[in-house]
Amino acid sequence: IIYQHREAIKTKISFVKCVILFVGLNIVRLLIILNRQGHDYSYTNILYWYSFLGLICALCIIFACMFLINDNKESKINRVICWLSSYTFGIYIVHMLVVIMLDRYSISKLEYVTGKIGGAIGEYFYTIVMILLVFAISLCIIIVVKIIKELALKIVNKR
Repeated sequence: IIYQHREAIKTKISFVKCVILFVGLNIVRLLIILNRQGHDYSYTNILYWYSFLGLICALCIIFACMFLINDNKESKINRVICWLSSYTFGIYIVHMLVVIMLDRYSISKLEYVTGKIGGAIGEYFYTIVMILLVFAISLCIIIVVKIIKELALKIVNKR
């Protein structure tokens, strides 16, 4: 529905507004968690991910991506987004298994990832590294599964 009305949305908001709103809402979410939990907060907190503010942040990312996509042009960003979009559902399905695997082998330990970086900067660095790591591993798994599926279909169709 959002994508169908993208042109109307693009006239009312801008990429910069989406980014500013995203950053601002994340600061508000962080302040709420600090207020409720003190400095023993965690990004695994349900208020951080599954709240109304989290939903609005996700919409900000969707709107910002709509500004990056140019329907009239065959650009690199369009090709990358279209290529990645064919894998996103599989990444969604697999990512929690990857998170559990990383946790099981202590790869996701904060100290292991951030080294001597501490405090809020260490938390942000940890979050960025873990998001990229989980995404990359999940993407690789889905690509391998897709290749295996295509090979299996070729074998079955030859019979």
